[in-house]
Amino acid sequence: MRSPLALTAAALLLGACSYTYSNPAERLDTGEVTGRVVADTSGTGALGPVSGVTVEVKGSANSQSSRGNGSFFLLGLEQGRHTLLFTKATGEGNNWSLQRDVELGFGSDGQLEGVILGDLRLRYSVALSGTFSVPFTSGCGDFTGPPTGYAIDEVTGAVAAVVPLTAARSCWDPFLLTYVPVPEYTGAFSSAIHVAPVGPHRVRFAITAGSGFQFGNTWVGGPLSQNIPETSEGQSLTLAAATLRTPDTFNPGRLRFRVVAAPGSPAPSVNVFDVRAGTTLNPTPDSSGWVDESLTEGLYQVSIDVGGALGFQVPARIDAVVVAGQVTELGELTVVDANKVNAGSLACLGTADCPDPVIYSCSNGRCVFQEPAQPALCATGPQIDSECSATINGCISTPPSANAPCNGGLGVCGQTPGFTYVCIPNGALDCRFDPDVVPKPNCSTGA
Repeated sequence: MRSPLALTAAALLLGACSYTYSNPAERLDTGEVTGRVVADTSGTGALGPVSGVTVEVKGSANSQSSRGNGSFFLLGLEQGRHTLLFTKATGEGNNWSLQRDVELGFGSDGQLEGVILGDLRLRYSVALSGTFSVPFTSGCGDFTGPPTGYAIDEVTGAVAAVVPLTAARSCWDPFLLTYVPVPEYTGAFSSAIHVAPVGPHRVRFAITAGSGFQFGNTWVGGPLSQNIPETSEGQSLTLAAATLRTPDTFNPGRLRFRVVAAPGSPAPSVNVFDVRAGTTLNPTPDSSGWVDESLTEGLYQVSIDVGGALGFQVPARIDAVVVAGQVTELGELTVVDANKVNAGSLACLGTADCPDPVIYSCSNGRCVFQEPAQPALCATGPQIDSECSATINGCISTPPSANAPCNGGLGVCGQTPGFTYVCIPNGALDCRFDPDVVPKPNCSTGA
């Protein structure tokens, strides 16, 4: 099969000269996406491979880590458009990230193609922070418990870390019959997406809370759009403050996504839970797998279920905010074949792609374990033993001797437990004295 993104060439005939080419995409599995992650880790402008980068498919449990040479292999993707997310946290305040879309289609042979993306450059990620709040000034007792806030980037699927804010307020104490300072939830939140790649972002917000004596318990808002240029990599950006509103119950919004299942998977069921109403919808995808629902403004939780079928993995539950008159697009939610995901960890185009090229080799697109070469056994024979006698070559009595060459310089002298001197080939295992060698090879007289 042939990738539309892989380099191709034609065979050229110039006189008697013939030119041929090799296309590595021909060795890819159907639905395989591979590439190499690079970055300017030295700050000199030179790009080098980056290992340990998490590469995941948005809306899927399919993920891998980049290898020592920066390569990654994702297997089992289905036809359609996919968003790949690359992240690496260094633990030193500098995080790396990248978002890349890829389209998988069918070739002229009717088979789903694989794609080689080539070198993909990581950028320092951006921290997106901001605040959002309920559409009123709260008073004492308005919240019966800590409210919960959501800030969700529709583009990457990232869910922000959200913290409810408190303030000391003077509230009436019916037991003390006086006003006392009380820490109260204000209905405001701080939010932070710590690892955001350069590119477009679209953040929607929601708040849910136990209601007090006069206020409802759900508010929604957004989206706030933010395009992060490459010149902002490594910086912290603040979104505009957002004031949420009570959901519009008359004008619906749309929630749209596509459900894709790996071959052999049971037909997945779709669950859309309305947090505000406490009810669950079970829409049926159309013949192409699309779900397109008109819903009241609010917070929804989307999950896919295959009835506990073994060998298949479903994506994690997705939180989604629906806003009136807008489309909330979740992209593809994919049920993946666990065997395909696991096979991706040992996929390769060459031995350099394997986790440890010393003990693995690439064969037919897979890293295959190979037994390490065993060291040569010790030299044997009475003439070699006699050459290493203490009177001839001065072998010391503590084995092995590194300062007494033997056999024309091809080895060094050593002494067996039976006090027989032998010649150990250079670089060979001293099998008489190494306690880790079991069983002991019968490699010399007296051993």
